[in-house]
Amino acid sequence: MQTTNTEHRWNAIIQAIQGAKTGFLVAVAGARIFTVFLQRVIQLPERALRPCKHSACPALTRDASGYCETHKPEYEQRQREQNTRYERSRGSAASNGYDAQWNKVRLIKLRHNPLCEDCQEAGRVTAAVLVHHVKPVKEHPELRLTMSNLRSLCVQCHELHHRRWGREK
Repeated sequence: MQTTNTEHRWNAIIQAIQGAKTGFLVAVAGARIFTVFLQRVIQLPERALRPCKHSACPALTRDASGYCETHKPEYEQRQREQNTRYERSRGSAASNGYDAQWNKVRLIKLRHNPLCEDCQEAGRVTAAVLVHHVKPVKEHPELRLTMSNLRSLCVQCHELHHRRWGREK
């Protein structure tokens, strides 16, 4: 079996890590290498046995869901139904005001303000990737395409706004 160039590089990195006296003090470039290191070098212990989350079930499980093999299908079915109900209640992006007109205005705003406005005020330079409505579309639909109601933000600042005001994204 012939190994690819990438596999050869991974194997060389793993050998270097294995050869290090303290394990993973070798310069590890990213989580992928560390994951491969854990999978191939260290035999991680199995997850501890714990009781099934289903009421009155005496079975023990190692499954991440917390349910035994008997009750896991029921749990997964409930999760699917919950997700379906949630998705239906949200409505489509277009029905929430994010249609072709919005995409055009969004692109114009990002071209006009390519840097995060909050970061600029704080003296940082960060690329803006999202456009935030200052006054929410649900409360003020008439302002959804008004430039004065929009702010160009980076992901971190956008998430901060929504956490601060307790609104959905």
